[in-house]
Amino acid sequence: MARPEVQRTPIPGLLVVRLDVRTDSRGWFEEVWQRQSMTALGLPDFGILTLIYAFTNAVSDLVEFQSWQVILHYGTRPLQEGRLSLFQRVLSFSLMLDGIGAVAGLCVGIAGVLLFGQQLGWSSGITPVVLLYTTSVVWMASATATGRSASCTNSGAT
Repeated sequence: MARPEVQRTPIPGLLVVRLDVRTDSRGWFEEVWQRQSMTALGLPDFGILTLIYAFTNAVSDLVEFQSWQVILHYGTRPLQEGRLSLFQRVLSFSLMLDGIGAVAGLCVGIAGVLLFGQQLGWSSGITPVVLLYTTSVVWMASATATGRSASCTNSGAT
């Protein structure tokens, strides 16, 4: 296994990290972050960033309604049969679910940061940054596009 390599660039603070990529019959694999290896190479410790990212993803997963399944189960047949008004109603319902999930995710994320931030090791100085990053949940909680794409693929429509 080759170790990651770090190359300095002319831009201060910008580093290029070349990762070990391995392939086999299943596909390709790379280790993107392993704290001990990366800090040994002189890269900063991204522990707090990793925790913020994990928290935001957990909130997104908690409030996601899997709206794409609604489109596949209830929208594909109307689309195949040319009943576009029914397909549009299913699509609208799925978008509404995404909107509810986005608002719920934002509320849960903000409440989680404010209630549990100190227990997670976030100082009061970093809390505004975490709150700002938590707003990304709004875009994570959307699966309608996935369902629309899959239903069109299944029906032969575009």
